[in-house]
Amino acid sequence: MTYNHNDKAGNQGDVIKHLALIAAIDTLLGMKAYKSKPFRYCDTFAGYSSSQLICGKEWKEGIGRLYSRINATKNMALCTELSGNPHVELYRDLYLTGRPNFVGKSYPGSSLIVHDLCVRHGVVPRFSLWDTSPAAIESLMTTYKGSNHSIFTHPAKHDDGNIRNADFVLIDPPMAPIKRRGGLCWGEMIQFMSPQRGNFLFWLPIDFRKSKGKMIENTREQREDAVSKGLSALQVRWKKNENSIKTVGCQLFYRFEGSAHLALEAAVKHICDMLDWRVDVPRLDKDQSRSFTND
Repeated sequence: MTYNHNDKAGNQGDVIKHLALIAAIDTLLGMKAYKSKPFRYCDTFAGYSSSQLICGKEWKEGIGRLYSRINATKNMALCTELSGNPHVELYRDLYLTGRPNFVGKSYPGSSLIVHDLCVRHGVVPRFSLWDTSPAAIESLMTTYKGSNHSIFTHPAKHDDGNIRNADFVLIDPPMAPIKRRGGLCWGEMIQFMSPQRGNFLFWLPIDFRKSKGKMIENTREQREDAVSKGLSALQVRWKKNENSIKTVGCQLFYRFEGSAHLALEAAVKHICDMLDWRVDVPRLDKDQSRSFTND
């Protein structure tokens, strides 16, 4: 695997993914059903448990922009933009405050964020984590050594017993699964989100390719397929100029119990309003989208 998330840790996609994860799981862990048993969390592309923030990498456009709002006020109480939503505040308090400098510091991966939330709620975490990168596997083994978690060094399969019985499944592929490139294709990905499964979150980049002088989105068909299957979806765009870059945003497909989907949507909308990123809710009719802010 040539993909290395250390280069992208804390970028715009991580901000959206991790804020969505915090909002959904914090809400679920507050439900009575999850109070008296281990929380079974599956991550099909777990990656590093944490990544070092390197000078010049993509985090400057993600958590770096959030931290600049805090740093500008010199006082957390005055940073009203990062207040007003409980899960934005939780993300801020856990991972942004008390850091005079980000360079050389670590930023948590998804599994570590879920672990922190379980500890916060007094719930025992029980993880099943998959990856094929030796460096990522070593990171996971080091962090979760001696625990009751399971770390697998082969690709996840949708019919794995751990996934079938999971309380929450995160699907976050290191590249858009348009076609097989040594990994799973979209047809295989969508099987993880079968109707009989409970809570899951799928994160996917929105990216483009140039064909005959035109910019064509690589991920539109996947979005249409997910929405046609009745999944909830959000698109976030942080780039208006699609002619000079590949990735312009990300999209989330999800299904949760209770009000976790409302918590996710409120948190994502809050951070996007703050950073002037666009949030859309995809619709099935010809893939037209209505603006989330106009609801």
